[in-house]
Amino acid sequence: MPPEHSYAETALETYRRAGYDAVEFWCVGDRRRCGAWNRFKIEDAIARWGEGTMLIMLARRGRCRICGRRGVHVQAVRNEHIPGTRNYVMEDIQRYREAAERNAKARELEQERERQG
Repeated sequence: MPPEHSYAETALETYRRAGYDAVEFWCVGDRRRCGAWNRFKIEDAIARWGEGTMLIMLARRGRCRICGRRGVHVQAVRNEHIPGTRNYVMEDIQRYREAAERNAKARELEQERERQG
């Protein structure tokens, strides 16, 4: 029996063997203007780029399909319900917006007190 081929730790085939289902690409540009992301099934990613392709190579070569920025964040995911994937990022954006709203309200109250005092 021939020896099984080994791959780098971050190669697509290594992630497939470890049970990952997909590869996500996230734009690293300004979130307020872009925030684009895309997902490929791990099998499709292997067919497109090759089983030995490492995530860092994809990140360096990637280009956002919306804003055109070169360089993207790439991560392997088991499914969309795992923290650290799309749901986590969306929750993080929501937390940022809520904090910004709280800060704006606090500034308004402070300005009102200064006018009264």
